[in-house]
Amino acid sequence: MFIKIKNGAPEDYTMAQLQRDNPNTSFPSDLTSEVLASYGVYRVRRTAQPSHNQNTQKVVPATPVFQGNEWVQQWLVVSLPTEVIRSSRQAAYQAEADPLFFKWQAGEATKEEWLAKRSEIRSRFPYEE
Repeated sequence: MFIKIKNGAPEDYTMAQLQRDNPNTSFPSDLTSEVLASYGVYRVRRTAQPSHNQNTQKVVPATPVFQGNEWVQQWLVVSLPTEVIRSSRQAAYQAEADPLFFKWQAGEATKEEWLAKRSEIRSRFPYEE
């Protein structure tokens, strides 16, 4: 992963862009940090995505930051839209709670099992109405 500093801010950049921007330059296969820096290009150290609730959040890349002597990848945890969470909750009701409801009606499960499943699904996919 690479960035190029443009107008004082880091932007995503690829080796293909470097070659396209410098068509008359022959680059070695193993580019050093010094060679890259001479073109305003820098490696970005990858980092693990932060933990998050996959049912209600997603992780998106953020602007890398300069720490110590290197650029470091950053992440943002953002909430999923309410419509997505609501849809996921509805699908879980249909796949998990509805069968328990029909089993309860047939005497094969208890009302408490069905209500517990509904409560668990609401906890798994919370949203403000």
